Amino acid sequence: MTDDPLRIPPQDAETEKSVLGSILMDAAYALLPARELLQPESFYSTAHGKIFDAMLELHGAGTAIDVITVREQLRKSGHLEDVGGFAYLNELIQSVVSSANIGAHCQIVAEKCMLRRIIDSNRRILGQCYDGSADAFELIDTERKELDKLLSFRKQSSSITDAEQSLEIYLGQLERLNHGDVGYLRTGFHELDSTLGGGFQLGDHVILAGNTGTGKSSIALQMLLSVSRNVPAAYFSLEMSKPRMMARSIAQLARIPIHRATNPNSLFDSKEDAARYQNAIQDFRKRRTFLDCTPDLSVNELCFRIDKLVRGHEVKFVVVDHIGKLSEPKERFQNREREIAHFSWKLTQLAIKHEVVILTISPLNKEAENFTQPSLGHMRDSGMLSYDARTVLLLSNPMPDSAFGQEGERKAKLTVAKQGDGESGVSVELSFHGNRGAYFEDGPSMSNREPQVRPEKMNQQLESEPLPF
Repeated sequence: MTDDPLRIPPQDAETEKSVLGSILMDAAYALLPARELLQPESFYSTAHGKIFDAMLELHGAGTAIDVITVREQLRKSGHLEDVGGFAYLNELIQSVVSSANIGAHCQIVAEKCMLRRIIDSNRRILGQCYDGSADAFELIDTERKELDKLLSFRKQSSSITDAEQSLEIYLGQLERLNHGDVGYLRTGFHELDSTLGGGFQLGDHVILAGNTGTGKSSIALQMLLSVSRNVPAAYFSLEMSKPRMMARSIAQLARIPIHRATNPNSLFDSKEDAARYQNAIQDFRKRRTFLDCTPDLSVNELCFRIDKLVRGHEVKFVVVDHIGKLSEPKERFQNREREIAHFSWKLTQLAIKHEVVILTISPLNKEAENFTQPSLGHMRDSGMLSYDARTVLLLSNPMPDSAFGQEGERKAKLTVAKQGDGESGVSVELSFHGNRGAYFEDGPSMSNREPQVRPEKMNQQLESEPLPF
């Protein structure tokens, strides 16, 4: 594809003249909308861009803007003759009768600029596509960022608010929360939600870290099943097959051992278990849950898929399992630490941009195995994980507990090691049922709601309790 030299880039010279003439006629009224939507580069005419730049310089210096002051500013910068001299400034002010339509005129100039930038961006991307020098998903990500920047001019007028406007936004959000609008995503663990001030906050990147075998995937899946009762949620597993993920999901919902979910014929010895299994399948159908079990995803492809789910299905909660399995061209980074830091920053920005919760699972380093309670210093590969994330949850090794008693159940701790808007260092006690791949809560919130059950009777109660998800 070649550029047609006879094609003129999108532009509107008369509207550009109208914008500048309106400012010269009534700067007190016309300059504000122009400053919000335009920059000197927004004008197709280089002369018009220089004139607008002179106006901005005068405004920044606190000097009144009119034909005379603009002329003198252009003379000082050596651009007066370049723009057509004093005669052209007079022509600009005579080209408008009123500045009343300045907002609409600025919008037209800004949109023409957007079209030119889209053409330039696509031309660059087209060149990279032909020479094969860049990753396809990276190009898509780059193009989307460019488009987001171009669209930002629509938001500039509302991006800066005074005290009264900011207070209205805050109180409006509180009112929406009081009426049940989504603001926090409940994890399904009451004590953890209480510690987090209500649950995960939209826009947060949350890190869930723990040693191998602690059940990180299990607890993340439980959180996803809890959240998906109310809002769409997605789980990206880079290390498990989809049938295996489904077996774990059904086992958790039915409260049955995982091996039975993989071999449902064994359930039919018990009518009760068969009914629980069938009910769990029907329950899962009702949940707005998306599973992606593609191995070896690049971070750009992952972000592309998350972006598609958010835009197409309004997904609000995303689990990435786990960050160490993401791939990237090896030559891009000098070491693994920088690579993981890049992944973390991309996911943090994505959570903020779309106002979703992204829960990223991360392993701890080998040294953490020697500690009963791991710390932020045990984060594997990159300390940037703990810096970028709004919340960091550390899952301690579930250790056998003879006092707790029952075979297949182990005690564990989930510690809020970092919390942007609350207390850190608070732990929640959990019981890990390895055969079910599920956690159950043993904290104060549970004991406040119901009497404590003796270990030998725990199984009977779990069989009869309604599902907490």
